[in-house]
Amino acid sequence: MGAVLATALLALLLGGCQSASDREAAPAAGATASASPASNGLPDTTLPYLSAQEFKATVLGNPGNYIIGVVSKACTQCGAVVDNLLAVNEAYGTDEPRVALLDADANPQIIRAFDITTVPTYMMFRDSQYVATYPGAATQADILNWFRSNY
Repeated sequence: MGAVLATALLALLLGGCQSASDREAAPAAGATASASPASNGLPDTTLPYLSAQEFKATVLGNPGNYIIGVVSKACTQCGAVVDNLLAVNEAYGTDEPRVALLDADANPQIIRAFDITTVPTYMMFRDSQYVATYPGAATQADILNWFRSNY
């Protein structure tokens, strides 16, 4: 699916609509993305976990570069996603690219819109446009090389 089409489809799916779980989990205006829901089986980290609405507003609504790690409770390799995204932060600083996590189980609309079939998966966005995907487990070197080749 084309990057522009996937971005438009997601905007259409999320435009003004929230599921009951999104409404309950959405932070107050001006709040930042929720941190580390380790108690529910997801990797524990200081990196933000984005809700569907935060994903739309932050990643699809702002200029800049983003790498989103898609994780799941059932994923035994998802802890490495946190380490890999922290390595990107260490190599490039915390401003560009911005990194965050997305719970695949809590965000099925996003997973369908971007045709994510494997967890973990890394998604890259530049200026609100979907640029590339890296599906599956990866080393820090793999993710840094993938980012450099798509930056």
